[in-house]
Amino acid sequence: MYKIVLFFVAIILFSCKAPAEGLNTIDFEYSSTDANTVKFQSKVTGKYDVIIWNIDGITIGTTDTITHHFNYKGDHVVVLQLWNGKKYLSAKKTIQIEQDDANIQPDWVEEFDSNSLNSSIWTVETGVHVNNELQVYSSAGNYNISNGVLTIVCKKVNDNGAYGSYTSARLKTEGKKMFKYGRLEARLQLPKGKGTWPAFWMLGENINTVSWPKCGEIDIMENVGYNPLWIHGTLHSQNNYGTNGRGGKTQLSTVSDEAEWHVYGVNWDSQKISFYIDDYTKPYATIYAPTQKPSDNWPFDSNFFIILNLAFGGDWGGAQGIDKTLDNMEYKIDWVRYYGN
Repeated sequence: MYKIVLFFVAIILFSCKAPAEGLNTIDFEYSSTDANTVKFQSKVTGKYDVIIWNIDGITIGTTDTITHHFNYKGDHVVVLQLWNGKKYLSAKKTIQIEQDDANIQPDWVEEFDSNSLNSSIWTVETGVHVNNELQVYSSAGNYNISNGVLTIVCKKVNDNGAYGSYTSARLKTEGKKMFKYGRLEARLQLPKGKGTWPAFWMLGENINTVSWPKCGEIDIMENVGYNPLWIHGTLHSQNNYGTNGRGGKTQLSTVSDEAEWHVYGVNWDSQKISFYIDDYTKPYATIYAPTQKPSDNWPFDSNFFIILNLAFGGDWGGAQGIDKTLDNMEYKIDWVRYYGN
């Protein structure tokens, strides 16, 4: 049996003017016809001139009964509004849809379901040293694929705590798989430990022409081991980069939670970019595009490529020191999925 869970009900009654005869109470009931389709029926005593159903901020219907199909799982706010010329009443309920419409499929999926990295999608990047990080990015030996999971491994070489004291991997889709707008997400399990700095992020494909930060950067997920419960989503541009990047952060629920599997993602269109964890209908940060979009301020209307990497130490990862006892830190990626706009 399909299940729709009522989390919260609020009935708001107020009068725009003096109470009028004929419109007294308002409520509505609903029932599901399948996992994603819901029938709503108004329950009103009295007369009214105007009826409006509003779902997730959008007007859906103007009749006593409506049927609405929800494409995506999550909480959805339904508001019924009535007017009779002198009096206004509204009722609001929040319902939960438990699954996406099965007919809505990702436009692209990387499931890591073979025993080797797909070279038509990924390039293993080497020779990159940024942010005073301590790892050297290796072409082999620091990543593996098993049972449908890509694991990036940061290995300790010595106790010097200097560049080259660790090896790790950095994978990118540059020149092979590009994205512009839509929803991009990955199911990740983050490493633990002071000094770790895993990331799931994107750079503009024109980086080799205009360089960074003019190309733009979208950090979908960053986490530093000394502050393990906080997840960061950030935009960088020519005018706002480094510590001046625009974005937000959110806190995971328990001390062990950074080592649990979560979906980290971004919703991206021409007007805004939102960051979320697990439920894309509930972003923890949204950055809106300016009315005028010069490239130095909003370079996010172009193609971007994905990067997955595990850094150690450096300006941010090592800002509060590193744990030199750590070895073989593992950053796991179950899948990456893209839903076009």
